[in-house]
Amino acid sequence: MRRSALSRHRYIIRKEPDISKIIIASALLHLLFASFIAVPLVSRQKEFRSYLVNIVDPLEIEPAEETAYRGETDAEEILKNAEIRRKPDASLESARKFSKEIERLRAIEKLSALKKLKEKSSKVQVVGKKGSGRILPSVHGEGAEGDADSYYGLITRRIWQQWIYPDIKTSGLETMVSIKISGDGKIISQKIEKSSGNALFDRSALNAVSKASPLPPPPVEMEIGIRFYL
Repeated sequence: MRRSALSRHRYIIRKEPDISKIIIASALLHLLFASFIAVPLVSRQKEFRSYLVNIVDPLEIEPAEETAYRGETDAEEILKNAEIRRKPDASLESARKFSKEIERLRAIEKLSALKKLKEKSSKVQVVGKKGSGRILPSVHGEGAEGDADSYYGLITRRIWQQWIYPDIKTSGLETMVSIKISGDGKIISQKIEKSSGNALFDRSALNAVSKASPLPPPPVEMEIGIRFYL
């Protein structure tokens, strides 16, 4: 009975599997599985390669009409600039003409003033001593040489330089102013000896005598008459 039992136990006990073989087989299976997964990934990386591309805007082609319009605009700008450059020359020419005209008017004005001065000088006369009735020659402008050098010529010129006669249309006016001159040339008295009948004209004669004082000193104190007339 015991033998039969032992024999049974022998047959029941199974042989233990080899662990090293199992480990090797498992490793091989894992490698095969990993290879199957890695191959598609590599192929995908090859398929999806990235490329860098520079994108350039397409060239804009200007219409022919716009180009022609710009050409006309540029031509107009050139003409405008040329006109602007010519304008200073025109202004300079105008300024020169204006300057010449001013010079011409000044020359005319100077001649007119000189003519008026000569006319005025011929309307002032120095009369000799009061009551003598002797009239000395008039001094014209800067004067004739003989009379201009005389004392009477000097005081005549001094007085008519100060005379501003009024703008009176009436002609034939005449006034006589009597003055007394001291030894140092001061006019110590003046009065209207003969009135013209026009108060404005008489006043202008007295003002001329007052403004002319002091006169050149006379050789001696004297009293003379100054005749003003138009």
